[in-house]
Amino acid sequence: MIRPVERFAVNIGGLPDPTESKIAPPPPPRTGIGPAGLVAAACLGATLTLLAQRLFEDGRLLGHLLGLLRDLAG
Repeated sequence: MIRPVERFAVNIGGLPDPTESKIAPPPPPRTGIGPAGLVAAACLGATLTLLAQRLFEDGRLLGHLLGLLRDLAG
């Protein structure tokens, strides 16, 4: 005959169970810039470089910069 204690995996005696798994603490939050951040920064830098290049070719950016320098100087 099977005793009721043996039917279920229950620690009735209060002794530590060697098969019981311990809950690991959560990993620390990630710090720094990961690969996705580096790719995003590279894409943003390339986009801003192309935009500045286009504005310099049109002469619009140069006029704004010269006007800003004149305002700051005088």
